[in-house]
Amino acid sequence: MASAAYRAGEKLHSEYYGEISDYTRKGGVICSEILLPSHAPPEYADRETLSIDLTSAYPEKCALASYQRTVISMRNDYTLRVVEALRFTSPSTAAFSFICAARPTVLSTAVRIGQIRLTWEGDLQVSQTDLGDGLTELTFTTPEPVSGNMYTFNFELP
Repeated sequence: MASAAYRAGEKLHSEYYGEISDYTRKGGVICSEILLPSHAPPEYADRETLSIDLTSAYPEKCALASYQRTVISMRNDYTLRVVEALRFTSPSTAAFSFICAARPTVLSTAVRIGQIRLTWEGDLQVSQTDLGDGLTELTFTTPEPVSGNMYTFNFELP
């Protein structure tokens, strides 16, 4: 929740940790408006709902101290941005997986999935596994164990 509060310059509460992250005095936030289609449930206008704390979904033995996912739709450039913020209790390898229904093409700095261009921010290595039935799993892994970091995945349409 802290990273969502930081990016938006807002004050948010994490139910899981019972902590409040207050970045209301942070400068440099140009826009933090949540734009929703008219049919979206009203609770989606709450940043605490859009930013998901996934920490409790993992067993305690996996050394994960916190894991937050925030999904942002950039309406002006047709991009869906997924921000993964991790913190480990001891250095660990982080891995992120996406399953594709189209055969991806892995390039040096991006992956093409049909018309979608997937780029990422953060030091990650990419691999792919054929799952059969036309499905492919893309896995992004840190090359070295990390204590924590923020990784951003951008799904862009041309």
